[in-house]
Amino acid sequence: MAFLAAYAIFDKIAYLVNEYWKLNLPIKKVNFHTVWLRDTSSSKRLASVFIDSANWPLRGLYWVSKDLYYKANPEQPTEPDARHLYYIRNHITHKYLKVHDHILCDTVSWRERHGYDLLYPISELELQEQAVKLLKLVRSALIYVSLAAHWSERETIKKIGEGMFGEIPLWEISDCYRL
Repeated sequence: MAFLAAYAIFDKIAYLVNEYWKLNLPIKKVNFHTVWLRDTSSSKRLASVFIDSANWPLRGLYWVSKDLYYKANPEQPTEPDARHLYYIRNHITHKYLKVHDHILCDTVSWRERHGYDLLYPISELELQEQAVKLLKLVRSALIYVSLAAHWSERETIKKIGEGMFGEIPLWEISDCYRL
């Protein structure tokens, strides 16, 4: 469940990017891959909002999206295990992910011999390794999206003027007062 929840964060970020940068994509077409692209007459191109953007964290977020595998994406992902992450998520969600002890079963050779249409065998070590890899991608995406929004807000303040915006101070609370 943690793996699925972590994977779902990417689409939540896509919804945020769609709304915050006013891309006006239909809700049913928003995901972490499609939010960056626009259909032109014969191909998909990067959306004009992002082409000449000086928002470097937003560009970083785009490159994190390249680390994930999508069936409809003809380009190869930059992350070597992207397809493996995709299959794990797909089988947890729609099919059957069978977790084996890494000592008792060689799941890589099992997948090569028998395929993995309905059942996707994986060792617990593989699953842990891939979950950590996914969490690192999620962490990067969250950092980039927060920095991209911060950069955009700073640019808005520069355009409008400092006196038009207020700030909310944040105080650190001791652990003994937290619920």
